[in-house]
Formats: sequence, C-alpha cells, structure tokens
Amino acid sequence: MKTNKINENATNKNAYIVFKDQECLIAALKKNGTSVNDHIIRVDKVLKSKEDRKDDCKNSVFVGNIPFSAKEEDIRSALLQCGEIEYVRLLRDPTTNVGKGFGYVKFCDSSSVLLAMKIKRFCPNRREEVKDPAMQIKNYVRKY
Repeated sequence: MKTNKINENATNKNAYIVFKDQECLIAALKKNGTSVNDHIIRVDKVLKSKEDRKDDCKNSVFVGNIPFSAKEEDIRSALLQCGEIEYVRLLRDPTTNVGKGFGYVKFCDSSSVLLAMKIKRFCPNRREEVKDPAMQIKNYVRKY
C-alpha cells in the first residue's frame, strides 16, 4: 500500500480503492453521503462514462469566493435548503490544506441547481470576519 505524508491540519482525507468486482463497487457507491465518525464521506468512481459526466454538470454548481477556512460541512449546511446534496468538493492546497476559495456542489436532482442559482450571495461561516464574506454560486459548465 502506498501512503503519503498526512497533513496534520487536514480535516479531510482521500483514499483510492480498487474493487475486485462490480458488485463491491455498487455497494460502496451506496455509502456516498453517509456519516462516519461525524464526517460525511464521498464515494465516487474515478472513471466515468460520458453520460455520468453530463449528469455531473447538470446537477452541479460552482461556488466561488469561499473563505479559505471553510469546511465542506459549512457549504453543505448552507445549501441543504436547496435539496439533497450528493457531495461537496472544496479545492485545497495539498501542502497547507488551506482552501483555494472555490469548490463544487453536486446535488442529487437538477431542480436543486435552479434553487441554488437563485441565491445571489450567502455566507455559511459567519464566525469568521471577512471583508466581503458573501459567496457566489454559478452554473457549472464542463468543457470536454
């Protein structure tokens, strides 16, 4: 098993698993969004079909101007009013684990995207003082 140094400041971890058969993969995918030790886990396939990639786009939004200290759960809590969320992905610096200020939210249903798009500005983490804490939500468009 290959392991890398773990950042002690990281609140999230990644793991990649190769399954022996399709049934195990399907069972693992059903665990997406469940809570383990008070953390929501994300289970996803690395290789996706063209149809899966289209589904990702129509059910996802880009979230920008996120405070660098925000956690996935902050964004999930703020947007849960729009509908069931499949996953939240915030991009972070691999060395410092500091957020890069943007991320993606994939909803289970495309109608949730429409609700999220109606939110002009929001701040999920009001504990942090930021000059302009309001985040912006935009339609996610993937270029192939």
